[in-house]
Amino acid sequence: MSESWASLAVSLALAAYGLTPTDAHAAAPCGPPPLAAASVVPLPDELSEDDRLAVSAAMHLTVGAAAAATKNNPGVAACQVASFEAEGMVWQIHTRTRPNLAYHVTSSERPDSFMVTQGVNLEDARAWAGSPSPAAQLIRPAAYYLVAKANDASDLFFLRIYAAAPGSKQVADDVEAAMSGRLHPFGAYNGEGQAASVLLPTATGIQAQLYQLNALSGPANAYLYGPDGTFFQGVAGGAMKLRGSQEVCPAAVGQFELTVMSILEPGDVGLDLGCRYDVEDSRISMFVSHIPDAQDDRKRFAAATRAMQQESGVKRATPGFRPLRNGMIRSGQTWIDQDGVGQGLWFTRRGAYVIEIRATFETSLSDDVFDLVATVAQERPAPGAEPR
Repeated sequence: MSESWASLAVSLALAAYGLTPTDAHAAAPCGPPPLAAASVVPLPDELSEDDRLAVSAAMHLTVGAAAAATKNNPGVAACQVASFEAEGMVWQIHTRTRPNLAYHVTSSERPDSFMVTQGVNLEDARAWAGSPSPAAQLIRPAAYYLVAKANDASDLFFLRIYAAAPGSKQVADDVEAAMSGRLHPFGAYNGEGQAASVLLPTATGIQAQLYQLNALSGPANAYLYGPDGTFFQGVAGGAMKLRGSQEVCPAAVGQFELTVMSILEPGDVGLDLGCRYDVEDSRISMFVSHIPDAQDDRKRFAAATRAMQQESGVKRATPGFRPLRNGMIRSGQTWIDQDGVGQGLWFTRRGAYVIEIRATFETSLSDDVFDLVATVAQERPAPGAEPR
């Protein structure tokens, strides 16, 4: 997953425009914004386990503090303090749009946004991670975090840590560096599942931390950008081995790269894990679910296929872009939807586990899609009946 920023940058739409801001300038009537550049808190190229836990806790506590502050005080009037031009687009830097938010960077021509939010510094986060408690005292000066958010995603990508509130010119420069691919995120936070992932190499190989596992038994899911060591274990070549089924999600298949893993149900009964692959607008999702009773497989597979076809629409059915001569596929259909995009849904069973593969893809990528399906459907021993 250490190379997955290329795909993340696509989803965030940060790299496509190559923007170069001019000098940020103050905008009346808000008065001059802070001008001094704040010190950047450095992170090592490889995180020790202590460092990983501190960075993960800092993201978790910072997002939690911002949510609590917003709940108690929804916000105040936005004040534009600076703007910068980039490739014919103008970005505005606002301040004090809500508590804990130092800056909010937006453009009327772009749906994505950046924030500089006040949060917990690494030393307090390190102490909290050693003994996590709601009553933990966070007493040191606050740190500030540059965070990116895509318009269609709930996840936040952490790009920079400042020791103090940065000046607007520094923020403009760092946003430009992120959009041009020169500044990569060091971490990602999934608010729905309260999961923090560091996007830097770690000494242990573990990159993800779950903070509210019990909350995942309901409608909330957790999305991870690296192995957590319990549900997903990193194996050779960047592949991920899944808890229970021991299925392996390859790091890449053709042009598709593994970008994110999901925990839909964490309990041993009904364990449900997923891997997602992306390339531009095409996507493959693989789900592995603990469903010991195979009696209703035929009905289950047929109902899921009908639902997906109703959602996408079927312009024309296809007999398959490429034949899959493998008895392990219990159910599989491909079709062209109303937009001319390829759709596919396949099911297979291995012991107590059902494997489901959903694909939405440009037809030029069909070989890569079928390569993944063929890899998953290979004959091999079924896992035990219970997760381990």
